[in-house]
Amino acid sequence: MNRAGAEGSVSVVLSIDAAGNLTKCLVTASSGNASLDAMTCRLVQRRGRFTIQTDADGKPQPYSYALSKTWSLASK
Repeated sequence: MNRAGAEGSVSVVLSIDAAGNLTKCLVTASSGNASLDAMTCRLVQRRGRFTIQTDADGKPQPYSYALSKTWSLASK
């Protein structure tokens, strides 16, 4: 898959479980390039670190997080 010269903005919503693990990555606004969209979720899955969120009683809670990324991959 050749991504050289690809560019665009991707928006995703991430679902994080009560233990702070990514459980879902949903593309909400595509870059128009399926490779960039998929790469965004793959990178977040591999490198993302999420804080455990708690309720008023200190009990861990799942949550969602919105993220946007603009890509510009140089041609070789």
